[in-house]
Amino acid sequence: MKILLFNLSLFNNSNTNSMKYNNSTNNDNNSANSTNNSANNNDNILKDNNGFISIFDILIAMIIIVLSLMLFTTINNIDIPLTIEERSVSYNSEDIMESLSAKPYENNKPVLEIAMDTLKSNNNSDESIKSVGIMIGRFLNETTSENYLLAEMNQINSTVLASRGDIEIAENISTVNRHFGDYNFLLYLW
Repeated sequence: MKILLFNLSLFNNSNTNSMKYNNSTNNDNNSANSTNNSANNNDNILKDNNGFISIFDILIAMIIIVLSLMLFTTINNIDIPLTIEERSVSYNSEDIMESLSAKPYENNKPVLEIAMDTLKSNNNSDESIKSVGIMIGRFLNETTSENYLLAEMNQINSTVLASRGDIEIAENISTVNRHFGDYNFLLYLW
């Protein structure tokens, strides 16, 4: 900003100097005097020795930069609230998994503990996988009306134990998992 002001004052001084030395006519003298007077007025405005104009410009620029940064960081942090349906599926999957892992079913044991004991005692045989799948499917059909898929992810290589519905066409899937011993049960709900 100061460089620009300095260049303007040089330009005005050079105009007045060239007109001072031009004494050919009275019109030239009159125009030189009027230009000299306006140049002196401009010099007073343009020569801001205290720097108030440039400090004011910098403050305005800094305020604009800070406000724009605040605006952009606020826009990125706005959370879009979930719809009621999305929230209910998420809470529902947690509730159903909690029922599977804590609610007494047979012999005062939860379903997933029974499944773990059955699979472990039969060395993860195909027959034990089928019987566990039937038990889990019956429990889930009684517990929820939503579509589900329950798989064991660790000991029997992501084998699906029970399912209802087609997960391939599901739009909003909620997942939750629980560990029982060496077994990791994963529930998909949609």
